[in-house]
This record gives sequence, C-alpha cells and structure tokens, in this order.
Amino acid sequence: EIKVECKVVTTEDGHTENDLSVYFKHPNFHMAGWIATHIAIKHVYNLLYKKLKVFVPENRQEILDIAKAVTSCGEYLHHHHDHEEELVWDWLKEKKPESKEFLGTMDHQHGDWVQKNKEISDLITSIKENENLKDSTSEGWSETLEKLQSNIKNQIALIYEHFYDEERLILPIAINIPKADQIKIGDIIHERIKKESSGKFGLGAMLDASNHNKAMADSLNKAIPWFVRKVIFPLAIKKDYKWFTSVVEIK
Repeated sequence: EIKVECKVVTTEDGHTENDLSVYFKHPNFHMAGWIATHIAIKHVYNLLYKKLKVFVPENRQEILDIAKAVTSCGEYLHHHHDHEEELVWDWLKEKKPESKEFLGTMDHQHGDWVQKNKEISDLITSIKENENLKDSTSEGWSETLEKLQSNIKNQIALIYEHFYDEERLILPIAINIPKADQIKIGDIIHERIKKESSGKFGLGAMLDASNHNKAMADSLNKAIPWFVRKVIFPLAIKKDYKWFTSVVEIK
C-alpha cells in the first residue's frame, strides 16, 4: 500500500489546508487535475473576497460585473461537485469500497455549500432586478455589499474545510488505485469539462493559480505541451477568464 503524508499549513487568513506538492510530484498519482481544481477554486474565491472588501462601485456596470464574478465562481465549484457526485464517488466505491465511509461526509459538506450558494444566487438575482442600485451611494447598496461579503467569507470557510477533509480522507485511497483507472476517470471528467459553461473559466483559473504554486505549475508544464499552454490556452481563455481578473483587480 502506498502511504502519502501531506504537510498541513495555515493560510494568512487562518484557514487550514494541505500542501499538495507531495501528490503533484508522486509517481503513483495521476489525477493532478482534481487537486489543481481545488487550488484554482480557492484562488478565485480569495480574489473575489479581497475585491469585495474594498469594493466601491462607481456605476451600475461595475455592480453587474461583480455579480457576474460571483456567479462564475459558484458555477465553477458547482460543476466540480457534480463531477465528484456523478462520476468520482461511484468510481471510488467500485475500486475501493472502504471509501464509502467518507463519502457521506463529503456529500453533507457539499450540501452545506449548496445552501450558502443558493442564498447568494437569490441575492444576485435581486441585484440584477433592482435597477436603483446604481453605485456605492445608492439606497440599499451598503446592506447588499455586507451580505455579499458575509456570504463569500462563509463560503470560503466551508470550501477550505471541505477540501482539507476531502484531500486527507480520499486522496490516500485514490492514489492506491491502478494508474490506468486513474487516467481513465480523469479523461472522462476532462471530456465533460470541455462541454461545460465553466470549462474555459476553470482552465484560466487553473493557469492563474499555478503562477502562485510551483508544484502545480511544474505538474501542468509536464502534462501540457508548451505551445498549447503558452499560445492556444491564452487565446482560448481571453474572453472567458481575463474579464474576471479585470473585475477583481484591486486598483
């Protein structure tokens, strides 16, 4: 049996997370996309929250842009959960029945996040419908912003807790599944992502996050040819991700 120990670290915001470099580098782990997605999701949510903390919209468009950013982060994570619930969990149960004892916890944590995301989806709908929200001086804006900040802060706490648990409970099981099976499920998920509305956004998030994580960057560099990474991808994600970094940029 392959045993892997992750270093546990605390982020500057006080969240607990696993240092996944040991998995990115491990010769028996062939599902780097799974853990790269975790890092990318945390990356976009953190960018969003940092922006919300200092957000002073000068016009209606800036409010609609931040609403779109919130929706895109939620959609990205929602699709990731779907891949796990609809594909990965059954695969794990088939290959490693002992994983069953942890999957109930994973689904419960997914449910907690879905609840928070539903709250913010309703808030985003009301923002879009309320055309009186024109800028930071509009009546009702400060309360709306407080709700956005509070919800995203809570979502981030749930996301960190869930990914921490999932990685320490599920990855040690997954790494003991044969290489061919790991690659096969990875390919199935990859094909699905290509058809999803969040696909290119997620790819952009992953490449962006890899600028801050050497083990992840090395893994992507190994998996994806230079030309595709440096030429094809940037063109593909220009309209699907670059807008997000512009919206959340703190000027």
